Amino acid sequence: MLTKKSTPGAPIKMSSYFKYAIGEIILVVIGILIALQINDWNQQRIDNVNQKKMLANLRQEFIQNKMLLDKSRLVNEGSLNAGIIIMNLMGSEKEDLQKHNLDSLFYISLSSDEYLPSSNAIEDIIQSGRMNLLNDPELSTLLSSWKSIINVLIDRDETLDNWIQREMLPYLNKTISIKEMDSYGKFKWTGKSQLKKDYTSIFYDLEFENILENMLYFYQQNKIRYDEANTILNQLIDKTSEY
Repeated sequence: MLTKKSTPGAPIKMSSYFKYAIGEIILVVIGILIALQINDWNQQRIDNVNQKKMLANLRQEFIQNKMLLDKSRLVNEGSLNAGIIIMNLMGSEKEDLQKHNLDSLFYISLSSDEYLPSSNAIEDIIQSGRMNLLNDPELSTLLSSWKSIINVLIDRDETLDNWIQREMLPYLNKTISIKEMDSYGKFKWTGKSQLKKDYTSIFYDLEFENILENMLYFYQQNKIRYDEANTILNQLIDKTSEY
């Protein structure tokens, strides 16, 4: 009985095939890894471009908000100082009161300014879900502090305005000429009043002193918050300038 002889070259061909296949697999894996690395580089480049754009937008917004803040701080400080002068005149003699332009002092003391900073750049980052691109814990903390202090300032401004509208002005309406006081705002309808007014009596009235004292307290609280906001803004401008 004849038996089939095995082909001596078959194992060698099979071994060569496996080596070739493994080589192909390695090349494919290397190609995938290279492609992934290139993709990572491209994504990193895109992220870097987006990060710089976001930071530039933030910095520009902070610079504009700084200008608005400086204006509001100046108005608040002027109102506080005018109110302090009025407070120091409480109980003064009529002759001493006449040395001061009371209408001007009252007008300045009631000139509160609402601070409404822009937040478009921050909101755009939050809504687009790109906060992670900032990749800076210190900057994230400053942004959080900025949002918090703005909320406090808005509340403080509202409290002050409510006090002026509901307490101070109703009291002054009974004694002084708002028309003459507002002439310092250069409104067309203001000017000399032909009606009777009494600027002296309020400087001997405890009720007015208490109303004024509370108003000054609110201005002082605003000043503290404005100073805090100014510090945070300066830090944000410096921080976004580092990139």
